[in-house]
Amino acid sequence: MSREGIIYGFHSAEEALKHHPQRVNHVWVLKRVSPRIQRLLGSIRGKKISIHQVEPPVLMKLAGTQNHQDIVLELSPYEYFRAEDLLSDTNEKSIFCILDEIQDTTNLASIIRSAEGAGAQGIFLPERRTALVTPITSKLSAGALEHIRIARAGNLAQLIDLMHEQNIRVICADAAASKLWYEADYSGPIAILVGNEYKGVRRLLKDKSDQLVRIPMQGKVQSLNVNIAAAILLYEAIRQRV
Repeated sequence: MSREGIIYGFHSAEEALKHHPQRVNHVWVLKRVSPRIQRLLGSIRGKKISIHQVEPPVLMKLAGTQNHQDIVLELSPYEYFRAEDLLSDTNEKSIFCILDEIQDTTNLASIIRSAEGAGAQGIFLPERRTALVTPITSKLSAGALEHIRIARAGNLAQLIDLMHEQNIRVICADAAASKLWYEADYSGPIAILVGNEYKGVRRLLKDKSDQLVRIPMQGKVQSLNVNIAAAILLYEAIRQRV
């Protein structure tokens, strides 16, 4: 069994079983389960999901940690949406995220949490050179992954062109931009574009963006973590729309 197919923790398990039970192949719990896990298991009876009651050492081995909260799941691979499907129901309140070659799984999971919290309609990843959605992503996103759609686009430049055809403006985070993040216009359908942890957004994508914005830094380190930058822009959009 591949560790990449494993998630653990009550909240992550609850979200997966509630919203995507078709992806759950096996559930392992302790032989003496807590009342909340008993209730969770009761909700999936009859859904053709194998439930195994095991001793603590087995559960720890499956999860690879003692912090499993008494439940471990094996999931099928994440099924990405098509980019066209994410854009099909765009409206004046739509917010999307475009992630240009994000490498770190932790950053991807944090952006998923922020995007879901901001009510984003979807997230776009490139086909190559990017962190992908795995059970680890699901665990780190604390259930947010189950509530947001993620698509992979073969060419992000063409994706931006497609967005422009649908009047979706792209606001790009760029440390060298002259405009501050709150000076941009976040009205109407928009996409927030953030880039690689080390190189930032690629030049072609910046050139295609409608607005470049920066978040000023006052400390010695002039590089803001990409998931924090994405969260700041997402919640600026909310602030302007309230």
